Amino acid sequence: MPDLLGNTHWLGAKPQAEAGTPESTVSTFLATSKLRMDAGMEPVPRLARLATGYDLPALPGWLNPSAACSCEVHASQPHPWYWALGAVNTTTPTSGVYLHTITEGTSPVRLTLEADKVYQQDKQADAWLNKVTLNFKAGEIATLDLEFLALSHQGDTTLTSTPAFTTDPLLCSKASVSIGGAKDYTVEGGSISFDGKVANAKALTDQTERRPVRLRRTNVPEITAKLDFIDFPKDYLADMVAGETFALVVELIGATISGQYSKFLRVTLPCCQYTGGLDTEVGDGLITGSAEIKAYYDTVSGKRITVEAQNTISAIDT
Repeated sequence: MPDLLGNTHWLGAKPQAEAGTPESTVSTFLATSKLRMDAGMEPVPRLARLATGYDLPALPGWLNPSAACSCEVHASQPHPWYWALGAVNTTTPTSGVYLHTITEGTSPVRLTLEADKVYQQDKQADAWLNKVTLNFKAGEIATLDLEFLALSHQGDTTLTSTPAFTTDPLLCSKASVSIGGAKDYTVEGGSISFDGKVANAKALTDQTERRPVRLRRTNVPEITAKLDFIDFPKDYLADMVAGETFALVVELIGATISGQYSKFLRVTLPCCQYTGGLDTEVGDGLITGSAEIKAYYDTVSGKRITVEAQNTISAIDT
């Protein structure tokens, strides 16, 4: 039996036009470093022992289809933010340059997912992107960690999509972190996480297939962030204790498109508070600090998060 190396895997997605009807092919392929897609079969344990004195084999149970991946952040691929948040408005600052402004909508975007796992190909339909985490660190390519939930799963199927990948990763060599308008924050890295608080709902139906009937939010989505400072930010301790609110802006800068227009990804949390961290243990080495942050609803802008992506892609909602 030959060894199977996973270095040719891929994950693709496409917004699904109709509920319950998977797209025949997918159109957006993520530059993944790892992926998982499975049916998530949940065995049903037996309750009786039938006078044997031992546990009996479980019955086949419900499916809980899910997928997850880690991928590079590319300037031309802000699609995951749109899939998770649900709303986008695209404008044209100048000819050939497109600015995609992504905000929270009523629900995530319904997706069809396809995965080549090397040893087999899988497909899921009626999927929601539930969790997105942006990771950025000086000198490294920014990454996204994504977690999906779906209503159906086809394992070991045949896919006809042809992968095509974007090639403009955002290297964290020129990134600015602005808090409350001040751009003098020196951080070595951090993260921003969006948790959609989505769960699948099981119900009794006239179908024999045991799988969730729909996906739903169980609570208000949560947005958190973490910043790792190079030096200990003593000046911000008072702000944390006082519960001061501030805007957090993380911007990743890419290549020049034309003139003054460059590719970028900018995540803005207009109303944040420190929730923890900056309580580092002091030894005889360099004192640094990591701040934990939570985003709240901003009464001025009417938003909790805005993601802006400037690139040469005319639309990200197809």
